[in-house]
Amino acid sequence: MKSFKKVLVLTFTVIGLAIVISRPALALSRRALLDINRDGVISLADKKAVQDNLGMVNPTGVNALADVNQDGTISGQDLSAVVKEIGQTVSNCEIADITNDGVFNYDDLNIVGNYYFQETNSVNMMADLTGDGFIDILDLAKMGGLFGCTW
Repeated sequence: MKSFKKVLVLTFTVIGLAIVISRPALALSRRALLDINRDGVISLADKKAVQDNLGMVNPTGVNALADVNQDGTISGQDLSAVVKEIGQTVSNCEIADITNDGVFNYDDLNIVGNYYFQETNSVNMMADLTGDGFIDILDLAKMGGLFGCTW
């Protein structure tokens, strides 16, 4: 009977791990992360946002958006990544696709809801769709009309 219980516990443990692994990740597309001000174009304004905050550790608010590689420090790596892509466009759908699965859906909407009314930081920065340093009704409004769009 003991071995049966161990198998049963192991089975539920494996099933539980599968459920955890399948949860949507916070992973905007690389291009969407580089569009720091979330205006749809990777531009000199995005470059300046990184330059103005070089060396900042664990940034919050609008400054967190400049940590494009999400390592907790705004560095030359972030600046280099933005400079390489200056002039590239990013669609609203791509920005709203927080899970980076190619479609804007309930998973993305739930993430914004989970971080609603919080200041932007390195953990929740993808939910700040307007780039204003705060997750609020403006981010939800930007999602309006995009449900089901793909990129």
